Amino acid sequence: MKYTLIAIIFFLSLLKIDLYSQNKNSENLNIKGKISGKIIDSSSSAPLLSASVSLYKYSDSTLYGGKIADRKGEFEFKDIPLGKYVLKISYVGYKTKYEKNLLLTEKRNSIELGSISLTTITSSTDKVTVTAERQEMEFGFGKKVFNVNKDIVASGGNAIDVLKNIPSIEVDVDGNISLRGSSNLRILINGKPSTLFSEDNTALEQIPASMIDNIEVITNPSAKYDAEGSAGILNINLKTEKGSGLNGMASINGGNYDRYNASINLNYKLDGLSIFGSYDFSSALWGMNGTSFRNTTYSDTVSQMNQDLTRRNKFFSHNIKAGFEYNFDQNNQLTFNTSYRYRGSDEYGNTSSITSDSMNNISGNSLSLSGGNSNMPNLTV
Repeated sequence: MKYTLIAIIFFLSLLKIDLYSQNKNSENLNIKGKISGKIIDSSSSAPLLSASVSLYKYSDSTLYGGKIADRKGEFEFKDIPLGKYVLKISYVGYKTKYEKNLLLTEKRNSIELGSISLTTITSSTDKVTVTAERQEMEFGFGKKVFNVNKDIVASGGNAIDVLKNIPSIEVDVDGNISLRGSSNLRILINGKPSTLFSEDNTALEQIPASMIDNIEVITNPSAKYDAEGSAGILNINLKTEKGSGLNGMASINGGNYDRYNASINLNYKLDGLSIFGSYDFSSALWGMNGTSFRNTTYSDTVSQMNQDLTRRNKFFSHNIKAGFEYNFDQNNQLTFNTSYRYRGSDEYGNTSSITSDSMNNISGNSLSLSGGNSNMPNLTV
């Protein structure tokens, strides 16, 4: 009996201890923690609005939750189970920062991190180069600018061939130029009048297409231009080298119908003085083939004539330019240039005629040959 009483008392003691332990654990489960702080810029101390804050469990690195900093840069995690955590703070353009070993216990169930500063990410580059191609046509005040330096179709020809590809400009078989139906226009080279056009526009045939940078079609000339040329102004801008010292450019082009041209340009610049010289050669072949048939009836006589026509004309030119330019200041300039042009052509052809009656009896057969050449030297100062 005595031993039974002792056993009962011991059992009741153990039961009381177990109940106390369960009670204690239940109280621990009900205790929740809190972590809060403020995100700021390290240099200006300004709050970082919408900074991202993530809370991870330290034991297995699983994500517990996330927050977005408010307009004051503040954040707060509430009702967090007690334990150990890691905080990750990130913001675009800033280095990511970690707050580790955040331990929430019964005695310390609230952690105030205060101001957490983030530093910006800085990077440097040696040089940034931005390149872009010019459009084929650009609009300006009262003018259109056609960039023809990459016109493959006309690259083997001359300025006349370039103008044929520009809208609103018409060039007839004789090389006469008209703008919007009117031939009363003015032609400039690099924005200035040129003595090359004192007589006619044949000088355009001496300018290789490869030397043209762009052509401005000015239909509404401003006050800086003379009133001459009611239809408008064509300003042909040639390629120029802008660097100091000696520079130059050479080109060779070829095309169908024996169209060839070659050019070389040299330029020497020193301070306000510029000395320039150029030579270009161009050659082109023009041809025509034709056939005609004529039937003539006179009383009882019928005659027929067949003709075959062949014509070939080869044009060539040599052009030499030289001069200098001195700029006293922005508004005063002294320019001297001279040019020598030598143009020529070799023409040849033949015409064969066969005359017969209605019975195809040949009554006549003839062959005529034609040919000739012309040379036109011209010196301009």
